[in-house]
Amino acid sequence: MVLMAMMLGAGYSAFAMTADTRDHAVAIVDPITRSLATRQLLGQTLANARVTGRNGPLFRGTNKGAAGNDEISFLATSAPPWVDGPVLVRMFIDGDGATPERGLVFELTDPGLAWRKRVEVARQVIALDARYLIRNAGVAQWTSTWASPLELPEGIEINLGLATHDTIDALLEAPLLVRLGNS
Repeated sequence: MVLMAMMLGAGYSAFAMTADTRDHAVAIVDPITRSLATRQLLGQTLANARVTGRNGPLFRGTNKGAAGNDEISFLATSAPPWVDGPVLVRMFIDGDGATPERGLVFELTDPGLAWRKRVEVARQVIALDARYLIRNAGVAQWTSTWASPLELPEGIEINLGLATHDTIDALLEAPLLVRLGNS
C-alpha cells in the first residue's frame, strides 16, 4: 500500500506539473490567437468592401484630425462571422462610457436599415489610423481621407494604437495592408 501511495503521489505531481505547464502555454498563446484573429477579421471585412454606383453608399475614410480618431464606413458583401450578405460597416474607436463596447468597434447596419448591431472587436485598441492608396493621373499615392460611391481606393493601411504595449500586443500594432476588391 505504501508503494502504491508513492506511485500515486508521483503520478499526481507529474500531472500537476503538466497542468501548470499547459496553463502557462495557454496564457501565452491565447492573446496571440486573439491578435491574429482580430487582424484576420479586419482584413476580411475590408476585403469585402464594395461600391455600387452613383446612388449607392460611399466608401468613406475620414480623418478626424487627432491621431486615433479615424473612422471607416463602407458597404461590404458580408462582415464575417456576423452577417452573411450585404451590410453597411462602420469601424471606429468607442471611448464613450455610455455604451458597453470599448476600443475598436464595428457597427453593422442592414442596408434597408431594418437592424443595427454593434460589436466590440478589440477592447485594448485606443487609436485607429488609416490611409488610402489611390492612383492620381497614373501615380500611386497615399492619402489620409477617401470618399467615393464609384471607386474604392486600391488599398488601405490600418495602424492600431493600444492602451498597453507588450510583445504579444505588438502583433496588433503592426500595420495591416489590405488590397481592396472592385476598385
